[in-house]
Amino acid sequence: MFWFSLALVAACFSSSVWAQDNCRFKAADAKALITPDNPFFYNHHWRDEDKTETAQLSPERLVSIAQYGCLRYHTHINYTLLTDKKNLSSPNFFVVEIFSLLNKLYRNSPEYSEYRLEFESEFIKHFPRTDPMGTFNFPLSDFTFLCDISPVDGGANVKLDIVRFLHEHEIVVPGIKEHLDDGYFKAVE
Repeated sequence: MFWFSLALVAACFSSSVWAQDNCRFKAADAKALITPDNPFFYNHHWRDEDKTETAQLSPERLVSIAQYGCLRYHTHINYTLLTDKKNLSSPNFFVVEIFSLLNKLYRNSPEYSEYRLEFESEFIKHFPRTDPMGTFNFPLSDFTFLCDISPVDGGANVKLDIVRFLHEHEIVVPGIKEHLDDGYFKAVE
C-alpha cells in the first residue's frame, strides 16, 4: 500500500510539473494593465511579485486587478463602488459603470476594441434585468466572461473575470506562403 501511495503522489507531482512546462501564459509576461499615462486612474500600484494592481477612478471607485493563468489567461477585476442605495437596484447603473471602467482600462488596446461591441451586446443580453445583484456568465469567441455583483456597506462590489483560452499556435503567420500554411482556409467558390 505504501508503494502504491508513493507512486500515486509521484504521478500527481510529475503531471503538475508537466502542466507547468506546457503553460502558454508565463507569469513573467504579465504587465500592468493600467499604463502610467492613463489619465483616468490615480493612486496606481503594481505589484510584480503577484501580478496585481490597484488604482482609483474616484474616491468612490476602487479597482484591483489580478492576472494569472497557464493554458488560459485570467484577468480578475474587482471593482468596488460606493454609491446611493437607489443606484444599487438599477441595472443600467451597473452596465454603464462596467462599460466605462473597461473602456478606461483598455483605452489603448486594439484587441479590446476588436471585440468590444460584441462583448457589450452579449453583456447586456445576459445581464439580469430585475435584480442586478447576482452572478452570470457567457462565452464570446476565445473568451469566457463571469460577472458577480454583490452588495457591500455603502455600495456594491463588482467582480469581473475575463478568461481567454490561449492557442498553442497562431494559425496564420506572416511570411508563410498560403500553400505551406496548414491553417489557411480558402473558401470554395
